[in-house]
Amino acid sequence: MNSENSWAAPYNEYMIVAWMAKNQAGEDSEAPAVKLWNNHYESTTTLDKCVYVDGESNSYPVLSINTKRFTSMFTFIFNYALVHHFSNSSEYMDAMLQAGMADKAWWNDQVFANKQTYEWGTGAGSAFKDDDHTKRAYSADRIFLEGSTDQNPQRIVSPHLLAGFGAVMPTEVRSDLLELYKDTRGQARYEILPGKELLWRYSYIDTDWRATSIEGVDFSCMIFGLASLPQFLGPNFFNTYNDVYAEPSLGLEEY
Repeated sequence: MNSENSWAAPYNEYMIVAWMAKNQAGEDSEAPAVKLWNNHYESTTTLDKCVYVDGESNSYPVLSINTKRFTSMFTFIFNYALVHHFSNSSEYMDAMLQAGMADKAWWNDQVFANKQTYEWGTGAGSAFKDDDHTKRAYSADRIFLEGSTDQNPQRIVSPHLLAGFGAVMPTEVRSDLLELYKDTRGQARYEILPGKELLWRYSYIDTDWRATSIEGVDFSCMIFGLASLPQFLGPNFFNTYNDVYAEPSLGLEEY
């Protein structure tokens, strides 16, 4: 890989890498990693936002890769759980809330027979080949603006992403997950062992499709979100315990 010719938009899951690099650089204000952080990540005001306007003219500005295209929502969950600055910033937590509300609003604007308001969540995970719905694929789905490139052509609902917003939408997340679980259609319910079920992805383009795999890297959003609910570890767990650089004398090996 030629790193000199590679690039990434500032807001995505690579915020984690920027956070690690900034902390490894220590107090050196001239270090490239520190300058990168201060220029792009210290405040949300320096980052691009793509605005979703729902069918009732409500606007949701979402931190994104640019002003015309959204990022996949798992970036908010990962950054919340693993970047101490993110989970301790009122700016970033409000940005996470805006992202969750935009996601639900986008799904509420999708018109399908029997579609319910508790069905939302747009993220990464199992998908299918467009020409053969029995062949496994992988897709990092996104909400998108009307008239732009379709970023979720299979209209896959991701309950794990819905759950991931537990820290900022606790009441709504708990209620919607319970409704998904109780839904008599059972589209979101997967039995992984006898008597052991979890909620996973399903499609509104092919309601008979069932994912053949559950990726831990994506399903982790469910765990992070459930942990953040007040009846479990609570919304202050991650911002309290994800500061792995609290003792700068320790290196990564000690962690």
